[in-house]
Amino acid sequence: MQLKKDFDQKKATIQFHQPQRFKEELWKIQEKLECCFGSLVGSNVSITPQGSQGLPPHYDDVEVFILQLEGEKHWRLYKPTVPLAGEYDVESEDRIGNPTREFILKV
Repeated sequence: MQLKKDFDQKKATIQFHQPQRFKEELWKIQEKLECCFGSLVGSNVSITPQGSQGLPPHYDDVEVFILQLEGEKHWRLYKPTVPLAGEYDVESEDRIGNPTREFILKV
């Protein structure tokens, strides 16, 4: 299977959008979050091989809540380079400067 080969050999990240469509427990949690925040809530799952970086430095056009379900992930957060992101975009590492926060999430 090509997906498994890319994951193992190229250290590719697998992204699965809207997993709540396939798992009842997830949409129930998402529904509660939507009621709590009074806003639409989306879900994504990212699976990144150990020892690799899933995505390049970037900014999102949404607020993000991270839930680590397995393994560990080294995170670096940076000061925004734009006042309010209008869309997802990749940032060059020379533009973002040093991290304002750095931490490891572990299960």
